[in-house]
Amino acid sequence: MRTLRFSNELNKTLGRLCARELDIFIVVCYLYQTSIPPVIINYSEIRNILNMKGSSNQSIYKIIELSSKKVASILSGTEEPFFVLNAFNAKSFSISIDKRYEQFLSVQESNRKYMTIRLDELLEIKSKHTKHMYCMLGQFRSTGMVIIRYKDFIDRLAVPTKYSFKEVQANIIDPAMKVLKKYFINLHLDEEKSKERAAPNNTLYFYFNKEATQKKKEISDSTQTTSPKKEKKQKPKQSRGMLYEFEQNQYDFNILEQQLNECDRKKLMTEPAGESVDSHSIGGIGYE
Repeated sequence: MRTLRFSNELNKTLGRLCARELDIFIVVCYLYQTSIPPVIINYSEIRNILNMKGSSNQSIYKIIELSSKKVASILSGTEEPFFVLNAFNAKSFSISIDKRYEQFLSVQESNRKYMTIRLDELLEIKSKHTKHMYCMLGQFRSTGMVIIRYKDFIDRLAVPTKYSFKEVQANIIDPAMKVLKKYFINLHLDEEKSKERAAPNNTLYFYFNKEATQKKKEISDSTQTTSPKKEKKQKPKQSRGMLYEFEQNQYDFNILEQQLNECDRKKLMTEPAGESVDSHSIGGIGYE
């Protein structure tokens, strides 16, 4: 499966892109990230990944330019494009990234403030808002929970404020949930109403089955060779009406297990039990 890693901060800007702009921008990011500089991209590569027909090279080039400017304007407040393009020939173009934006695609393993997009899944989705909800939920696969104020939700998806909550739920959220349940197991939504009972102040709770991170899988595989350990599950602290963003991979596992033998049980009744450590790290909590 083709995957793309980029920063959580970049993910927040994608709501301003229409479906076609998002698809092409993400594919260009993928091709750039998986290539060795200097990067030269063939238009045919973009068409093959997107299964695109009927779009001219010129129109693809213009979409990349436009989406690059939209993303850059949110990240830096300027119109300096995210990608710098130069026509190479009729079939391809060279591409580089502005130095101020390199950090958003140059993701290091030690940096937990990033997310992974499964390219083929995103491209299967047709609706603009469903694509952006996919990106939003995908940022929290390791926690299985997204808590966001309604007004921040519609801002992130670039939904006009003139629409009521009922209209947004009926025409955007509910149809998207039906599609996204394919990618996020047991996905469901809870709504918490504020004291003012005003929709913009409501909080949306998206829940789904969390996925183990790669690092956690490796640790789990290594510990299974000795003896099984019980996981102690702990719910993240929640605060009503606030947005929690868990931008850091979450680990929840025991690092030490008591070794008991029948002959030692009486001794342990009078002596302190062996140390047991439960490590649970939730980082990167932000309020928006």
